[in-house]
Amino acid sequence: MAIIRSHTLLDYERQLAGIANRLRQAREGLGTSQTEFAAQISISRDRLASYEDGRAVLRCDVALRVCRQFFISEFWLATGAANEQQSKAQRTVDFSDLDARLTMALAVESAALACPPGYSFADGFDPFLRQPYARLVAQQKGFPRIKPLPSDGPEYFRNAVDCMMAFWKRGLSPQQWETFFSSWVSSGQSLHAKIKTTNPEGA
Repeated sequence: MAIIRSHTLLDYERQLAGIANRLRQAREGLGTSQTEFAAQISISRDRLASYEDGRAVLRCDVALRVCRQFFISEFWLATGAANEQQSKAQRTVDFSDLDARLTMALAVESAALACPPGYSFADGFDPFLRQPYARLVAQQKGFPRIKPLPSDGPEYFRNAVDCMMAFWKRGLSPQQWETFFSSWVSSGQSLHAKIKTTNPEGA
């Protein structure tokens, strides 16, 4: 299948370099080693290093797995901007901006299947993923989308809790956060006790 690009080769190379740099920036921002990061998305450390160094082009399917697993915004990884307004203004942000973590878990959407096998993330984002991302962002109302799969290990759920804590805390005063956190823990304990009572054997 021929790939039609609306930008110059130089623009495309810059886009590829930007994606590679943001991938590394996200991993380092999460404080995760290449070995651990690669293991969570079932690729080798050497393969991850080749993506981060720009020696290999990040494939669409791998990029989407990364974004869902580590709560990284697909939009940010592709463009460097946190949203369409920033993109139109050609404004980019780094991974310290919490909205760079606004994943919409596109890996589990039909849009991910629409992206042809072997397509790079740079080629696949605009035609196949940008609109589904925008639609889901509107539904999520400022929060990442959590979509666990049966195959997920404990790392996914730890990543989810860590990310959601940051989003929940945003905009709250210290007193509000203390109230929220206490309520969250209490609700969790109540739910845990209820599940243990109704399903004591975990069957």
